[in-house]
Amino acid sequence: MSQPDPPAALPPREPRSWFVHAAVDTAVAFLLLVIVLLILGVSFWIVLITAVLVGLAAAPFTRRAEVRALEARKTSDAG
Repeated sequence: MSQPDPPAALPPREPRSWFVHAAVDTAVAFLLLVIVLLILGVSFWIVLITAVLVGLAAAPFTRRAEVRALEARKTSDAG
């Protein structure tokens, strides 16, 4: 049997915007917090505000991680 061809390299792209990272991080934080905090009797609005604050705080870190991953992908494709 012959070896399958290696997969084609992914096309280069720019990192997603800070807003996209903030929105996704907020959604993930909300999903992580909502069940536990609502069981503990915390108001829905407090859960929502906490999720937004966590999402906004995490966005720069997740965007930086995406930039590093795209750079690593670029160098591994070139090599």
